[in-house]
Amino acid sequence: MRTSKDTKRARNQAKKQLQLVRKAESVEREMREVPRHCPYCHGKMVTKKISELDPGSPRGNQFIRVCEHYGDTCTCSVKLYDNLKPKGIPADIKLKLLRCEVHFYIDCLLKLGLFDCRDDVYKWLSFVLDIERTKCHFLMLREDGCQKAITQAVKKLASQPERTKGKFWAYCSPDERYIPYSQREEELNKMLAELNSFR
Repeated sequence: MRTSKDTKRARNQAKKQLQLVRKAESVEREMREVPRHCPYCHGKMVTKKISELDPGSPRGNQFIRVCEHYGDTCTCSVKLYDNLKPKGIPADIKLKLLRCEVHFYIDCLLKLGLFDCRDDVYKWLSFVLDIERTKCHFLMLREDGCQKAITQAVKKLASQPERTKGKFWAYCSPDERYIPYSQREEELNKMLAELNSFR
C-alpha cells in the first residue's frame, strides 16, 4: 500500500520529469529555424503582424510568418513566439484543420479523465507514434502524423466506452468544405458511431 511519503516522492519525481521535458522543449524551440520558403509553393516566407492579415483579431500584436502568396494562391503560415521563433512547422489550411482535429481529441481524452494532464497525453502519443517527446506536439505534426494521432486518440476513446460513450461529440470542422479525417476513415467513423458521438 502506498504511503503519503511514497506519494510525495512520486509527485516529486513526476515534477522533475516534467521540468526536464519542458527544458528539452525550450531547447527544441530555440533551435527551430525560421522558415525561409513555403513548403507548398516555394514562395518566400515573410513575417507580419496578425493585425495586417486580420485587423479585428484580438491577437493583432502577435507575429506570424506567411507565404508571400498568402491569401491569393497559398494558405501556408506559422505563428511565432515573441522572440520570432516559430511555434511549430508551417501549415496550409488542410494541415491546420487536421491539427484542430488532433487538438479536439486530445481535449476529449483529458476532459473524460483518460489522462491526468496534457503532458501525459503527449507522452502517450510520442510512444504510440514513435516520435521524440520534444517533437510530439500538434503544431509539430505533418499530415501523416496528425492522421495517426487522430486514429490513436479515437481508438483510446473507444477502448473505454464505460467512460466515453455518449459523453462527447465527434469533431465538427469550422470549414464546411472539410470532412474531418475521423469521419472519412471507415474504421474510426464506426467507432465514433458506436460511442453515440454524432449529433
